[in-house]
Amino acid sequence: LKQLALLYIDEYNRPDLAIECLKKYQDSEKSGADTLYHLGRAFEAKGDTPNAIRYFEGVIKGYEKHPIRYEAEESLQRIRSSQG
Repeated sequence: LKQLALLYIDEYNRPDLAIECLKKYQDSEKSGADTLYHLGRAFEAKGDTPNAIRYFEGVIKGYEKHPIRYEAEESLQRIRSSQG
């Protein structure tokens, strides 16, 4: 599901389908910071800024030592600077 979601985000421009896959994948014990980060990416691609922010903040607050935290911070900064 995770790999399919990444294809939907990166190759097929179908963030709506990526969100469905990632939400199902969240039930997996392998789900974690990466899943939240990619949910943020998918919601951002869909134009749903509030949910994108929520998921990026979830990575930042919940996974302080995870390397993907820095990408989530950059994404959050980009969104906030584009909002004005």
